[in-house]
Amino acid sequence: MIRLTGIFKKISRLTFYWKAIGRLSTLWEANEYENLISFCNLMLSKFPTDYFAFYYRGLAHEKLNELDLAIEDFNTSERFLFTAQRQSFLKEYFTKIPIHMSKVYRKKQDLEKALEYADRAVQADNKETVGLIWRASLKKDMEDLFGASEDLNEALRRKPSDKKLKKMRDVLTYHIIQEQRRVPDGQN
Repeated sequence: MIRLTGIFKKISRLTFYWKAIGRLSTLWEANEYENLISFCNLMLSKFPTDYFAFYYRGLAHEKLNELDLAIEDFNTSERFLFTAQRQSFLKEYFTKIPIHMSKVYRKKQDLEKALEYADRAVQADNKETVGLIWRASLKKDMEDLFGASEDLNEALRRKPSDKKLKKMRDVLTYHIIQEQRRVPDGQN
């Protein structure tokens, strides 16, 4: 009888958890950031090391421009993510979290830190392009057009048939050509 009670408790916790993950996503998509933070706090009271709760709370803090709280939550999420048993299942978060950290630092006007986290996102997965695309956009905003072009070209090496990437690269190439035309001869 005691064993059955334990099984029911585990099933109850698991059911709550799966519903909670769905609720996080629903609140995020509905732009209900304050409610999302409250729900994350509830989740963390039951699952204090849950990387999803910290991740979504970080997203909500970022949207509410509570940037230091966002950084704290993303760092905690990443720390618990590294200790998770099914890391291959959660692989995308090793890229997503550094990208969000980079975005937060960009908002804080700390471009050096923003670029550092963008680099981490690129290094997290050498097959995906999301980190490269983010870093390219960051470099473009920092007026490093050639660096942005290198990132987009690397992304195209990884996904050569991606039409969106090709268009991004072509637009950037156009901007580089226009910049070159503005620079008078002998002042390169």
